[in-house]
Parts: sequence; C-alpha cells; structure tokens
Amino acid sequence: KLCEQRKMSAQSAAAETTSEVLDFTQKEQGWYVPARIKDLVLYKDPVFSGVAFGVFNLYFYLVAFGGYTFISLSLFLATVHLVVSVLFVTITGFIKQFQHGPQPPPTPNPVHLNPETVKKVSDNIVSHINCGLKTYSKVQSCQHAPASLLAILVLYLTAKFFSVFSGLTLLYIAGLVAFTVPMAYSKNTAVADKHLATAKAKLKEVTDQVMAKIPKSVMDKMKKTE
Repeated sequence: KLCEQRKMSAQSAAAETTSEVLDFTQKEQGWYVPARIKDLVLYKDPVFSGVAFGVFNLYFYLVAFGGYTFISLSLFLATVHLVVSVLFVTITGFIKQFQHGPQPPPTPNPVHLNPETVKKVSDNIVSHINCGLKTYSKVQSCQHAPASLLAILVLYLTAKFFSVFSGLTLLYIAGLVAFTVPMAYSKNTAVADKHLATAKAKLKEVTDQVMAKIPKSVMDKMKKTE
C-alpha cells in the first residue's frame, strides 16, 4: 500500500507542469492593491498622478545626486510641509477674522491608516509568502525535475541581475515600472496578453529542449523521492 501511494504521488508530480510547480503567487486570491494606489498608477486623476510621478523623480534625483539620504530628505519635506501648512492656516484665519470677525480655529483632519486596509494588505502578503515557501519546498525536494532546474537558473540570473544594480537604482526602476506598466497594459491589454502567451510558449519550448538533452538516468535519479 505504501508503494502504491508513492507511485501515485510520483505520477501526480510528473503530471504537474513547470508553470504549475513554479507558482509563487496565490492565483485564487490575487494581489490586493488599495483603491487609491490603483487610481494613482492608472492615472484616474492625471494631475495628481503626474505630480506624484514628478515628486518621485525629484526624490530620486536628490537622494542619488543631491547628497541627501531618505531620512534627511523626508524630514526636510515634512518641515517644509509643516511650515507651509502653518502659514496657510494663519493667513486664511487672519483674513476670515478681518472680514467676518473672530472665528474658531479650524478642526484638523488627521491623517491615519485604515486598519482594515492594513490587515488586508498584510494578510495578502503573508499568504503569497507562504505560497512561495511551499513552492520552494517542492522545488527543493525535486518532485518535478524541469521546475527544479528552471528555478536554479532563474535564481542564478536574478542574483547576477541584482549584483549589477544598486538598491537605490532597483527602487527607482520599481517605481518607474509602477507608474508606467499598469497604464500601458490597461490601454493595450489584448496585444500584451498575446505577447505574454508567445513568450510563455517559447519558454516552455526552450525548457523542453533543455530537458531533452539531459540523460534519462540523471532524470530518473532526480525524480526519485524518499
């Protein structure tokens, strides 16, 4: 009975495709993105999104070439924002008092994080991390040889890529992608999906060609699980 269970497990693992094994995301759940972030990257308000993109580029330029750090620049920006806010409230209050007499001070509108949104984002991130760890366990146990070899190749190429660029450059590239790719994809969904399908088919073809060159004895040894 134990042998039959192992045989069924091996057949089940062999039936899985490389893309199914190398699934580091929760497809049924998807990535949770707050509505404000979606509106920002999809330019629902072009003026606000444009200003945010400009501030992002200015921030990067000042940190990369202006001699600032993230912390010092953030504190300077907070100082400027506070000074402008105080001056604005003082001047508008003086004008209202001059026109209509004494007025009560304005009630501040506190900025806060929505606990429900924070919980959804954190739960979503944790679920995807767990899914990625589960996938890594499959790859590590070599239940699917093509997926294991492909994962090794991808990890090596990713390590080489990250060794070329600094953390600040990668952060800027991530922000640039966030402000450009979603908008471009939303306007060219059909064309993008077509090219993605072609790339996926080409990747599968290359993977099959590589696996065909590996001796059968090596493949049988890799597929053997204890």
